[in-house]
Amino acid sequence: MANRRRINIVLTKTIFSREAAIYFNLCKLTGLPLKAKSESNINPLGKANMSRLEKFELKFKSSSLAYSLIAAAFIYFAAISPAPLQAEERQLIKISRVVDGDTLKLSDGRRVRLIGVNTPELHDDRRIVREFAVAAQQYLRRICEGRLASLTFDQQRLDKYGRTLAYVTLENGQMANRSLIEEGYGYAFTKYPFRYASEFRDAERTARKRRKGLWAKS
Repeated sequence: MANRRRINIVLTKTIFSREAAIYFNLCKLTGLPLKAKSESNINPLGKANMSRLEKFELKFKSSSLAYSLIAAAFIYFAAISPAPLQAEERQLIKISRVVDGDTLKLSDGRRVRLIGVNTPELHDDRRIVREFAVAAQQYLRRICEGRLASLTFDQQRLDKYGRTLAYVTLENGQMANRSLIEEGYGYAFTKYPFRYASEFRDAERTARKRRKGLWAKS
């Protein structure tokens, strides 16, 4: 019995469903046997939908399994946590040219695709789309071209075309990516996960409500 440890973890099904899922995943990672028992109980808060409790009994055959579970917990939470942003550019760099509404060219020759924002295409067959594309390009040109900026990166550095993926922040603290969405010249591009996805979606909703740019006639 000295080498056996038994930990009973009681999780309220309604409130702690996310935590329960985490424990299930940890048991899968470590190969730890998990037994679930259901029992009716009276919730001290007195809410009808909280009267059911799930008791999860985790049996550890040795202390080494306990350490394995702790290590797995660190790995799990590291995996679900957003990757920290990495600032590569220690010095400001000049934006030499605006290619289109969401692409820039730097003085060192690199092309930068702005993360998290999409603007209409300049070569679209539809006239109205081309007009919006030109408006987005002109706006980006006004705020960026010829100015100094810093680049901040997210999880991926390059796209399939070899362009640098970055958040572009001007000397005055204005982030070009966000500004395009706030002014209605672009929309949040959430096909891939990125750090500011929630913030950019909120900015797009606000621009829609105010009927700015793209949303003026929507």
